[in-house]
Amino acid sequence: VESPSIEDMDMLKKKEDFDFITHPSWRTIFILMDVGSDQAVGVTAPDGSNPFKDIRVRKAMSLAIDRDAIKNRLLGGEATVAKQFGAEYMDGAETGLPALQYDPEQAKKLLAEAGYKDGFSMELYMPADRYPNIVRLGQVVAQYWSRIGLKVELKPQPWSVFSKTRKARKLGVWLYGWGHPQGFTQMISYNYPSRDKELNLGSSNYSNYQNDEVDKWMKMWSVETNQAKSHEYGRNAMKAIMADMPGIPLYYRHSAWAFRKGNKVRGRPDEYTQAKGISKEK
Repeated sequence: VESPSIEDMDMLKKKEDFDFITHPSWRTIFILMDVGSDQAVGVTAPDGSNPFKDIRVRKAMSLAIDRDAIKNRLLGGEATVAKQFGAEYMDGAETGLPALQYDPEQAKKLLAEAGYKDGFSMELYMPADRYPNIVRLGQVVAQYWSRIGLKVELKPQPWSVFSKTRKARKLGVWLYGWGHPQGFTQMISYNYPSRDKELNLGSSNYSNYQNDEVDKWMKMWSVETNQAKSHEYGRNAMKAIMADMPGIPLYYRHSAWAFRKGNKVRGRPDEYTQAKGISKEK
């Protein structure tokens, strides 16, 4: 059985005839927001502005979230806290980025400095049937943001609706997940560079984000055939993105499989289940 719930796994721990395994995946769960428009859909600030255009607001929203608590309490420890948009355990990824801190008092100060002492309101969208625990994650994130004065209305949608709404650029802030087997830089190549059809960059840049340094490194990466240089360009782009924080990484998902004892199951980082990965125990 693919992707048993946390409750299922807790139950399986007490069963003699069944077991489960987990495996760190290449999928990052994160928050995206419209950082480039003068107004963000579903976001209401007292002055009519788009708060997400201010880096202090974006950093405040990140500081308000306790990722360790999400990992341990919501996910039963079955996740890796994120420091960036691609897992550090992927080949060639940046491993020196600092942990993303939890500091709600500093978050409040940053909001006040940005002119949002009394907060603002937003609709938080998510694909309800796409990723395990995503709606509950949205509830947790909304609670954290409420503690720094932000008002959040959850908007879970079926993937068929969410994907069309996202493509139409009718989302101001949303929870999402992304994974790619071709390397950690692929994790950002669609989301954060400016749109470049020839180089296939930025096709999913629904955040309306633009950063000249990110564009420079990503264009170099997209045509580089030397793997070491390619990884270097990707790391540089990732560091520039994390310094600017146009989105908020939360965790790297751990995939899970439940099975009857007597079987042996090998987990995969791409989350696929293949017949050749299942065998009888010797």
